[in-house]
Amino acid sequence: PRKVGPQDLSEFRPISLIGCMYKILAKILAKRLKSILSKVIDQSQSAFLGNRNIYIYIYFVRKI
Repeated sequence: PRKVGPQDLSEFRPISLIGCMYKILAKILAKRLKSILSKVIDQSQSAFLGNRNIYIYIYFVRKI
């Protein structure tokens, strides 16, 4: 910030806002992609998706 205890957006330096804008954009994209990815990615690809896990497949591989 340019001043101690900034009250207005113009009192911030642009470089300090980049991190906030990135976080907001990343969360928006993550929410939008979450609903699409579960439909696009095949059921056999289970890691890193909500409501799916890879542990059951590791169990099956170890049984073989």
